[in-house]
Amino acid sequence: MTGQPGGTIFQDVISINGFNHNGFVLFTAGVFAPRLGAALLLADPAGNIAILAHVQSDIAVGNADRRTVSQIITRRGTLSAAAHAAFAVQFTDGSAAQFDAAIGQQTPPCPADINHDGALSSQDFFDFLTLFFAGEPAADFDASGTVNSGDFFSFINAFFAGC
Repeated sequence: MTGQPGGTIFQDVISINGFNHNGFVLFTAGVFAPRLGAALLLADPAGNIAILAHVQSDIAVGNADRRTVSQIITRRGTLSAAAHAAFAVQFTDGSAAQFDAAIGQQTPPCPADINHDGALSSQDFFDFLTLFFAGEPAADFDASGTVNSGDFFSFINAFFAGC
């Protein structure tokens, strides 16, 4: 996995914790890094995957304060459109902390650029309409979990706001 120590092995997906219309996915999986444990991972549209937290691994909580993770806590819907993932961890010493992490391109150059060609055009409008009327998850523009009129109006606002 990109940016991870040599020997990191992805075993299996445990759950999908969130995704957004920009192509980012937050998920929990079994990972050997260097030992087996549940991990919270964030994948960007280019296929880069970063481990945000890994059970039995240390996380820096402050200056020279590293603690060992015993549990990772996530909720659905905690991945924002800007690819920030909110999560909490419990440590082996009984304490806990909340984190907001991100990787990759944080803000897309233009959210209404549906076909990702780098330019906002009528083709993006027609591509969105095609996705919207087909009920495709990619048309969930407001990341509410359902495709509805809110997505249409969110897209129209973004489209006319320009890039």
